Amino acid sequence: MPEILLRFVEGAGVALYRHEPSQSAELLPTRGDLHAYTGGYTWGYGSAGAMNLSFAIVGKVFEFKGLSKPEFTRRARALLDKVISKLDPQSEHDLTVDALKQFFE
Repeated sequence: MPEILLRFVEGAGVALYRHEPSQSAELLPTRGDLHAYTGGYTWGYGSAGAMNLSFAIVGKVFEFKGLSKPEFTRRARALLDKVISKLDPQSEHDLTVDALKQFFE
């Protein structure tokens, strides 16, 4: 089951993607093609860093679905409002891709 892992490394928010529990995680890349932002990732707020994380997650989860840029934007904003901004900003989190997809069905 694919997961998005939100972690802290040296105090910085880091997002990882793991396809299977038995596999190593990889860095979740930013999606500058969808959202122009050069900072990092945060969660628990409605900040620019949290929006950056939302675009990265939506970009990964729906990368092969052929969505338009406006649809990616709509989904990223919904993810920010419903999930990312509500997470505890001082904690690490494991988000299953299946649970995230439920917000868009």
